[in-house]
Amino acid sequence: MYAEYLAIEEHGLVRHEYIGGEIYAMAGGSPEHAALAAQVLRLIGNQLPAGRRTYSSE
Repeated sequence: MYAEYLAIEEHGLVRHEYIGGEIYAMAGGSPEHAALAAQVLRLIGNQLPAGRRTYSSE
């Protein structure tokens, strides 16, 4: 089943999660979610020492 999950992720257009031996399609993010995530990363990034960076999951 895990090999099937890897194949789906490699060639699919939709992202999935593999939990407890089952494959689940993940919901897509909304524009509001993307904007909020960007804002949070910016706020956190501004507090970091020079040369340090934040990363998103994308």
